[in-house]
Amino acid sequence: MKIILKFFITLFMLLLSKSQFAQVGIGTNGPDSSSALEVFSDSKGILMPRLTTIQRDAIAAPANGLMIFNSTTNDSELNIGTPSVANWIGVKTNNYFAQLGIGTEVPDASSALEISSNSKGFLMPRLTTIQRDAIAAPANGLMIFNSTTNDSELNIGTPSVANWIGVKTNNYFAQLGIGTEVPDASSALEISSNSKGFLMPRLTTIQRDAITAPANGLMIFNSTTNDSELNIGTPSVANWIGVKTNNYFAQLGIGTEVPDASSILEISSNSKGFLMPRLTTIQRDAITAPANGLMIFNSTTNDSELNIGTPSVANWIGVKTNNYFAQLGIGTEVPDASSILEISSNSKGFLMPRLTTIQRDSIALPANGLMIFNSTTNDSELNVGTPSVANWIGTKKPAFPMIYSDSGISELITSGAASLAASDLTVSPSKGSFLASFNAQMSGATYTTSSFDSSIGVTHLKNLYNELTAYAGGQPHGLTFGSGETLAPGVYDVAGGPSIAGILTLAGGTATANPIFIIRATGAFTTSVGTKVLLTGNAKPENIYWVCGAAMSTAANTIMKGTMLGGGAGAGAVSLGADSELEGRLFTRLGAITLGANVLINSPIENNPVNLGTLATFAMWSSSGGVSDVATATTNGDAGTAAGVLSMTGMHTGTAYPAGTQGGTVSNISTTTYSIFVNGIEIENSRRTVKLEKSLISLQTMVTVATDNTPVEVRWSVDKGSATLTNRFFSLVRAEH
Repeated sequence: MKIILKFFITLFMLLLSKSQFAQVGIGTNGPDSSSALEVFSDSKGILMPRLTTIQRDAIAAPANGLMIFNSTTNDSELNIGTPSVANWIGVKTNNYFAQLGIGTEVPDASSALEISSNSKGFLMPRLTTIQRDAIAAPANGLMIFNSTTNDSELNIGTPSVANWIGVKTNNYFAQLGIGTEVPDASSALEISSNSKGFLMPRLTTIQRDAITAPANGLMIFNSTTNDSELNIGTPSVANWIGVKTNNYFAQLGIGTEVPDASSILEISSNSKGFLMPRLTTIQRDAITAPANGLMIFNSTTNDSELNIGTPSVANWIGVKTNNYFAQLGIGTEVPDASSILEISSNSKGFLMPRLTTIQRDSIALPANGLMIFNSTTNDSELNVGTPSVANWIGTKKPAFPMIYSDSGISELITSGAASLAASDLTVSPSKGSFLASFNAQMSGATYTTSSFDSSIGVTHLKNLYNELTAYAGGQPHGLTFGSGETLAPGVYDVAGGPSIAGILTLAGGTATANPIFIIRATGAFTTSVGTKVLLTGNAKPENIYWVCGAAMSTAANTIMKGTMLGGGAGAGAVSLGADSELEGRLFTRLGAITLGANVLINSPIENNPVNLGTLATFAMWSSSGGVSDVATATTNGDAGTAAGVLSMTGMHTGTAYPAGTQGGTVSNISTTTYSIFVNGIEIENSRRTVKLEKSLISLQTMVTVATDNTPVEVRWSVDKGSATLTNRFFSLVRAEH
């Protein structure tokens, strides 16, 4: 009994002593100064009274703020009502915190959560990397503070495949969009909203001035002055300026620290543009009292728009959908009737885009007529070229001549030539684009020819025989050719009557463009049946000559190449056997020429290495003897005789000249050609051809000279005979100005 009495006395004294303390600590001897009760433990929690819903509702007059654990709903509950009318809310079953303010009883209407403090921050759950990775199915958007990396982290992955990114260790926010998942490519930060704004930290002037070393560029909202403020000073000497209380922005430069003196606002950039507010037509029309001159980008019409109406009666016009700017006046409400754009000012100028030469040349497909100010050359420039081939010209006086010219001093006579020859008119301008002009008087563009005469044919064949027999360098060869033999170019002499059997190859090789083959014999020439003369390399029929002092004949089915000339020293009839082919000519000085059945002769049309004179177009000619074919023969080329009967009954293409044909001299008009060359290369489409005896010659074309002192010249030629040029004048007029 004494023991029990002693216990109660001790307990009473203990409670009496405790009631003297306004602060109580459980698990700590030093409760926090701001608390009435602090419960501290590293291993245990606090257990509130556990009641069912029925037991909770049986509490008489529960106090406002009374807390219990409801074992029916398995939720902590708080009475936010009065003792007479209780209102129990649970942590997990009640939406009371749809808007929550921490540090403020009235969170901002546009926020779900507002944390307000002048002295404290927000502490996220602190986990190591191991603890973070042990989280089961972390939600997309879950945030923690990683104490291993000392970095705030965000899961941008999925619950099944987490992807943690840190504020300081990840470049995910190199481009950040708020209210948009795809920020504009030209922006580092884009904030997009149709209903909310951007809320800067709100500080009083006293709180602002208490910031330690505020950074240059730091921005706050001053709730004392009700103004947005910017520190344009340094961390050690702050200089706060406000949007409405400071005239710092009387001139504003974006992208430049020194806006042009004549501008209120200058936006300078080589890579980015200006992004206006983007609104749909519905959002635009919802603007309250839009100011006259207000500009937006209408994402419905995909057009920039301007309100030219009043705040009460808006009138939105678009750049592409409205013809309001068919005439535009800047600085004047009534632009001149002849102008699309009139800029009027008594004190300011027009500032074109300023680019260096490198930046100008980086413009993709600059339009014809595009203008810029070149800061490298300190000159306004205009593209007079095309988008694909720009040609920039400046407005400053050029430092080079505008006109280059040259004139001929005396008559210039040119003789027939296959190619254009350089004349005496050449100028060497500095680089640029020019209009080239050439003028001259041409006369005497003629040449003479003689129509065929039988006596002249005799003389020309004699001259040909003498030229071929006089060729030096002859080497001896046996009487027999062919049977697989290959003969190199050269002169071959045969003592007696040569013959060809089987296949004979004349190998022209590639070392010489027109190798010559001359085979000379004193006796009669023959071939075996089916003989073939083949050509390889550069060997050509017009460069092959079979010369014989006597008769020449081929057996049936022979294929021959070259000119066959017989009867050089005596009687020398020439004939081709049936079904033979000759790519060449049949000539004889004394004797008849005959063709067998189905013979084919094609006279060469290329230039000859020896002088055939008037016989160059002939397939058959006899200076003394008849010339005849048969009905089944085909001859391509002229045919004739000086003494004898000419009988062409087969297929004949060419002119037939019977014995006694008389000819004479004929005057013909030459063809002259003119063209302009730059550095030895002909200008495309500058060539002109004239087939007149005399004429005024005029050429005009555009030329481009890439480097200084490049020669530009006129070249000309006459195909046959000669022609004379007088009063020659060649000029280049610069086209850039």
